[in-house]
Amino acid sequence: MKSLLCIVGLGLTLWGTAHATEAAADAASAAEPAAATAKAKAPVSSAVQAQRNRMKACNQEARTQQLKGQPRRDFMKECLRKKD
Repeated sequence: MKSLLCIVGLGLTLWGTAHATEAAADAASAAEPAAATAKAKAPVSSAVQAQRNRMKACNQEARTQQLKGQPRRDFMKECLRKKD
């Protein structure tokens, strides 16, 4: 009888812990999309946009030249230093 009560008590404890953890995870995941949306809507400065465009152009050129490894890193470093 004691062992049965212990098992039932342990089961209820574990179920409660799992349920609380599940609820916390659900609440956290519900908050994440809102935060991601807020960040995505932030205005992008012209300097950041210029850097993105430079990165796109350099990546495309590195792909065209089929560069890999250290030669690609060196190329990207030099390409990104150049001013438009």
